[in-house]
Amino acid sequence: MEAQMDTLVRTHLLLGRGQKRQLRTLGAARHASMAALVRDAIDHYLRVVAGPSPDMVRREARATVGVLPPEPLSEEQAPPDSSRPSYWGQG
Repeated sequence: MEAQMDTLVRTHLLLGRGQKRQLRTLGAARHASMAALVRDAIDHYLRVVAGPSPDMVRREARATVGVLPPEPLSEEQAPPDSSRPSYWGQG
């Protein structure tokens, strides 16, 4: 359930009674601790809701350049066919 993480640090967190009850029930069903569920929820929030930092986006973009094969050109992107008239005066 948990991904590789940094060294754990102690944090004081206050929950509502209903939240704690739901976490205990969910933890028992998934055989996970409440702390693990809270860490997973925070990871999800940081990854999805808060989104990646601009630096992380740049690093990921640089890492993926050249990884995917080029897609074939669509008809609109293809070089002009010499047998077709050009509307730009070149054919």
